[in-house]
Amino acid sequence: MQAAIPSDARVVARSRVCVLRTWRPDDEEWYAGLVANPRVMRYIGDGTPRSRARAAAEIRGFREETRVRGWSRWVVETAGRVPAGYVGFSVRDGRVDWGGRCLPRFWGTPMILDAAILALRTGLRSCGITRAEATTVLENRGAWRLNQALGFRTIEHYAEGGIVMIRQEILRADDCDERWRSLEARMAGSTSSLRSACRGAGA
Repeated sequence: MQAAIPSDARVVARSRVCVLRTWRPDDEEWYAGLVANPRVMRYIGDGTPRSRARAAAEIRGFREETRVRGWSRWVVETAGRVPAGYVGFSVRDGRVDWGGRCLPRFWGTPMILDAAILALRTGLRSCGITRAEATTVLENRGAWRLNQALGFRTIEHYAEGGIVMIRQEILRADDCDERWRSLEARMAGSTSSLRSACRGAGA
């Protein structure tokens, strides 16, 4: 039997293998572990693991953004309702930013791709988002290659503090449904190339 979702958390979308939902305060427990993990945070910001207080503040920010905009980053859960990470959208410097992170035990699994497709379909088709950007450290090949597989196109490479970054974008007008259906078909076969595309995703 699946666990019931508390009344302050809303299911945004679901597939055969994962669920996207809004945040609730008790997500702090697993999220604090996620952002305190040096492997997860290696390519995020300055690479410094974050405190539990910072994790709680970020969750409050996601909840407030959801209240104001109707969307934000969404919690990713397995079909068995185990938190795996997050994926979705946020506004940074006036632009819609795409991103996600997941616990290391889920790296390289098809669920990451499934959750990303689910989030993109929801954001671009149901939430009124017409364009989103992803900014990633170039060395984090798993993340930007996954974005590329999802339909993001490269806008530019640039240096920031001596680190080479890659900026990508995706547009609603790109109509990526055919690409996503193809990825889902490959995911059902769980090919080695697809597992490689999923590995290390956590921009």
